[in-house]
Amino acid sequence: MEKNLFEHIVMSVCKSESKTKQVMEIVYGTPQYIKCVNNHYYDNTNLSCPYCKPNYGKEIGSFRRCQNGHFYRKELNKCNYCEPVLEPKKISKKQELIDSLDYLKKKDHKTEKDRESISIIQAILNGMK
Repeated sequence: MEKNLFEHIVMSVCKSESKTKQVMEIVYGTPQYIKCVNNHYYDNTNLSCPYCKPNYGKEIGSFRRCQNGHFYRKELNKCNYCEPVLEPKKISKKQELIDSLDYLKKKDHKTEKDRESISIIQAILNGMK
């Protein structure tokens, strides 16, 4: 936090990225910088350039990277760390009413409210036909 604040102060005074980098190297030592394909410099503590979006689908050795940034083996068809997103089944309103009616009819102990709901749902279904 202190280092970042100092870097912002130096940047506001120097108004130059290269001069700021030189001052930071003098004060804090020379870190190992890596240059990405888009000419961004970042320190070697990061796995990828924090300024660029990670290259999804990129193969690194025997691994691939998914859209969420997970690494998984090349042999697998998909990332085993990501849960598949299932689309909800589209059920018609009529089918929902039929399912509700079946549920209420199968109940062993029906309350007065259940009997009332059964008659209402049956009336609605008769009107839909």
